[in-house]
Amino acid sequence: MPSTRQLLLDALAPLDADTPHDVVGDALDEIFTSGYDPGAYDDESCDGGITPLMIACDKSIASALNYLHDQIQTQSMNEVTAWGTVTDKASESGNCAVHHALAADFKVGLDVLENYAYNSSLLSPDKSNFQRYMTLLEQPNDNGDTPIMMACVYGHSDILWHILKRSCHLSSTANSNSDSETMVKDTWQSLNELFEKRNKEGLGALNLACGHGHVDIVRLLICTHSLVCGKQGTTELNISSTGGMGEIESSERDSVHKLMPLVTVTYKDVLRCQSTINNLELGLKMMKQKDVPMAKHTEFQQQHKNISDCLEILNVELGRIATDTANTLLTQNEESQDQSAKKPKVKPQAKKKKKKKKESTKPKQDESDIGPSRIEKNTQYERTRNGWGIETKSNIPSTSSSPFITLQDGRVISKSQAPEDIACDDDSVDKLVNAHPTPKTLESILQSNSRFDDSAATTMESLCLDPSMLLLSAHGMAMEMSPCQLDAIETILTKQLRASKEARKIQSRLLNNT
Repeated sequence: MPSTRQLLLDALAPLDADTPHDVVGDALDEIFTSGYDPGAYDDESCDGGITPLMIACDKSIASALNYLHDQIQTQSMNEVTAWGTVTDKASESGNCAVHHALAADFKVGLDVLENYAYNSSLLSPDKSNFQRYMTLLEQPNDNGDTPIMMACVYGHSDILWHILKRSCHLSSTANSNSDSETMVKDTWQSLNELFEKRNKEGLGALNLACGHGHVDIVRLLICTHSLVCGKQGTTELNISSTGGMGEIESSERDSVHKLMPLVTVTYKDVLRCQSTINNLELGLKMMKQKDVPMAKHTEFQQQHKNISDCLEILNVELGRIATDTANTLLTQNEESQDQSAKKPKVKPQAKKKKKKKKESTKPKQDESDIGPSRIEKNTQYERTRNGWGIETKSNIPSTSSSPFITLQDGRVISKSQAPEDIACDDDSVDKLVNAHPTPKTLESILQSNSRFDDSAATTMESLCLDPSMLLLSAHGMAMEMSPCQLDAIETILTKQLRASKEARKIQSRLLNNT
């Protein structure tokens, strides 16, 4: 004996949405009133896991679902079970009855499935009606497609709008005692999560709507909405761009809430839409090369136009999001600046003065006791009257470094010459002038020579020139001396150069006379 479910499938197979109500009723009455053994009312599924509930939703047979609704109301659960449940899935696709209902734009079927789910407590029995409604609509098939995605693929914006309104109504009924602001926020957040879901290919409701060129659904998903809450717990959802407030009178309104778009547009969504357009353009080029019917060519052109319109809408919305984000950041920056300006200024803490190191109490060593090696390492820095720093060194060569020795008879010989090499009498050797006279500093020599040139001494004194500055290197003079001092040094050294040449002549004559 065939099962009740198989009998229902056989009875629904020849019916469609236009079949008269009485014809559908007679066919179903014959099954449920024919006196079959109640044990025949099993839940055995037919081949492929197809249930009578899926067939009725797929073919939009409203009379059959109304018949089921009456059975649910009379609590004839054995008869109801023969139709299948809202969670049953087809073995080939994994689609549930609600997938077929939204794909067929079958509102009656969706409402019956909602009622069926409540009474059978198949979906989240411990949750509210709104939460079970969300669970019903988020069931995925084998590809991860939800019923919402099916409606977007087939372009059924009316049933999506019906779902939004129904969700707001169920939420307000379940949270009638709570704050309306909290209720609206939680409701819209749940709807946002439902519409943002993606299948195994990474596509969401918005991507599928754009890919099939359903401009009205794209606008519905990314436009802002307003929800009017009435004092009696009623709600009215409107698209903000229409400017309307629904059917609730102003005197009965409790609050009006502005709602953000159901789906947030990303740059990746724009790229996916552009990729679809590129594929269509490639298909159109191939059609021109082949003999394709004009009707098919026209269909592709219309599809290309619709998807291009969707792309334009996405770009506009993406620009709006960017502008809002920039304005938010600027506002936050201004607020932070205002807050920082209002804060009392904190006086900077005084820096701790470093303790000065105690000067050594050791007695200073007299300069006269400093040996030659120590003197060569000492360097002093002086500041002239015009502000130029002068680096002075105490290791000034003395006359003791002169390579000549003057004999008593007036002859001048080199210090490297030994006394035995000198061609003179022994008495002359004994009467040598001390080869190592008392050392004289360069400063004393220059001061003694300045007696013959008072102008040089006056110039050096007026320009605060120290004799040691004559021994500075080119870099040292450039860094430590002023232009006027350089001119004076050049004049003095030029005179000394001429003097050294004259001294060579005198010395040569003296040597020749000997």
